[in-house]
Amino acid sequence: MRTSDLTAAARAHDGVLRPGGLELTERGCGLAGFRSGARLLDVGCGAGGTVRRLLELGFDARGVEPDARLRGLCSAEGLPVAEGRAECIPFGDSLFDGVLFECSLSLASDKNAALREAFRVLVPGGSVLIQDLYRVGSDSHGGARANGGGEPPKDCAEGALSIGDWNALLNEAGFTTAVQEDHTRELLAFVARSIFFDLPLPFSRPHCGCGGRRGYVLLAGRKGLTENE
Repeated sequence: MRTSDLTAAARAHDGVLRPGGLELTERGCGLAGFRSGARLLDVGCGAGGTVRRLLELGFDARGVEPDARLRGLCSAEGLPVAEGRAECIPFGDSLFDGVLFECSLSLASDKNAALREAFRVLVPGGSVLIQDLYRVGSDSHGGARANGGGEPPKDCAEGALSIGDWNALLNEAGFTTAVQEDHTRELLAFVARSIFFDLPLPFSRPHCGCGGRRGYVLLAGRKGLTENE
C-alpha cells in the first residue's frame, strides 16, 4: 500500500489503521494498569498514531518500525521511533513497563521470537498488550505459523492464530494471560467504514463474527515479578 493510501485511510479511521482505534489502545492501557510516566514501546508502530496518543496521555512512549516510509511519517512529526523488527527489538533488557503489538504480531515471521523479545525488554511485573485478528470456527488451526523459518505473512489475516494459540504463545514466552476480550464488533465496524469510504484494507477482507473465519481480540500478558511467579 502506498504511503498516500495509508495516510488517507488512517484519517478515515481516526488516525490509526486498525479495529478499535485509539479508544481500544486506551482501554488496554487501563486494563494493564499503566500509570502516567510509564515507559511504553509500540512495536510495529506504523505512522505513529499510538505513540502520539500515548505521549499526549503522559506516558514515556516510543515506537519501533521496520518500514522506512512509515518511519519517515513519524520523523516528520518528531515522534521517537527507532528502526527495528519485532523479532529483534533494538533496546536493552528490562527497560519498559509495557510493550504493545497492535495488529503487528500477526505479521511477525517468528511470533515466538517476538514475544521472547517483548519479555526481555519488559521490567518484572510489566505487561504485553496484543490487539490482533484471530482464527475462529473451522479455521482455528495455525500453530505452525507461530514459528520462524518461512516467509512472513502477507497481512495480519493470513498471520492470525486461534485464541488458544495466542494464549499458548504468551505462556511459552513466560507471560501469564491477565486479560482476554473479544472485539470482533470493532473489526466489523472497521471493515464497514473502509468499504463506505472506498479505502483499501490493510488485510484481506475477513469473514467476521460467530462461525466465521476471523475475529478480533485484545490480550494482555504479565511478566512475573520473580522467575516462579
